[in-house]
Amino acid sequence: MNIRKPPREGLKSIDNKENIPNNSSKPPPSRLNNYRLNNLTTYFKIRTPSRGRELPKFEDNFITKNSNNEQRQLSTKESQQYNTLNHNTNQQYQQLRLSSKIQRKRIQGNLSAKDSTNHHDTLSKQIPSTCDDKIYSIGPIIGKGSYAIVKMGTDRHGNKVAIKMYDKALLKGERFNNLIKEINTLRILSHDQIAKLHDVYHYTSYINLVIEYCGTESLYQLLKSTTTRTLPKEFAFHIIHQLLKILHYIHDRNVCHRDIKLENILIQNKRIKLIDFGFSTFTNQPITCHCGTPSYMAPEVVSKLKYDGRGADIWATGVLLVALLQGSFPFKGENERELFKKIRNNESNITNQDRDVHKILSRIFVVDPYQRATAKELLQLDIFKS
Repeated sequence: MNIRKPPREGLKSIDNKENIPNNSSKPPPSRLNNYRLNNLTTYFKIRTPSRGRELPKFEDNFITKNSNNEQRQLSTKESQQYNTLNHNTNQQYQQLRLSSKIQRKRIQGNLSAKDSTNHHDTLSKQIPSTCDDKIYSIGPIIGKGSYAIVKMGTDRHGNKVAIKMYDKALLKGERFNNLIKEINTLRILSHDQIAKLHDVYHYTSYINLVIEYCGTESLYQLLKSTTTRTLPKEFAFHIIHQLLKILHYIHDRNVCHRDIKLENILIQNKRIKLIDFGFSTFTNQPITCHCGTPSYMAPEVVSKLKYDGRGADIWATGVLLVALLQGSFPFKGENERELFKKIRNNESNITNQDRDVHKILSRIFVVDPYQRATAKELLQLDIFKS
């Protein structure tokens, strides 16, 4: 089979784009496998893509009249020489990349340490300490929040306190704003059933909030300790009555909690204390930040609409009441998407048939937040007056 050979001039001056042979000079694709190069003499410029270094030229001496064995040996020798050079070049390039990566990490490490120092200084200015860090001693962990851990502490007189510790390295953006709101909120609230803020101080890489110690038993732990995982109706309504009074107090001061749940309500001798104002905010304008515990979220929150946090607190109170009475949440789903769909459509699963229970829940589980009852309106119900 006669196959047209490419022009010799094109191969010798391959750097000149004008002399590059046309594609029409190449054999058809079906014949490429049979295209023999034994009679060509070519010079190749081998370049590594990383450094652009030109390696020595190799001459293909297949034009010599040696035997096939000699040609094969020559080809193998050249191939080994090329592979060795290419391997050495790649090895040097990998070492260069590795050293550059290490150096870059060192530089970044130095910068992050400097930025960390500046960040700590900024936090110290924006959240000044109200006491010396030697006044309080820190003990074991007694709880964990969304962004912080809570440890047992004692003051100089041996009185117990709860110390909520925030890692400074994580206090950026929305987390930092939430901490500022929490501190400001606790400073303006003064209610005997809300955990009081005593002090704020900086300790090593933490900002510590010294809060009134209110025990360690939450409503969640109380339910867990019972055999039925439920509470009697009278006791459950007694808890909800106290909670509505607390919410009425904070809502009147344009503050919403936004994380009402079993774990955030401590109880001692049937008297509750509301804790963890980490998601609290002021309600002087519509809220756009959607946060909280999914099972307790209101329809306007899961729909990511602008909302009033006071209405979201009332919805969460209804969820908490159902959990106390039947030991399960009114809205359930196999995943978060299904759960949010049921919340938006108000598809609840309430097994309790008590008239009083349905009366209060019918005022709470209302999709339209403007039609939902307020804490003050719920307190006017005959259920809580008797």
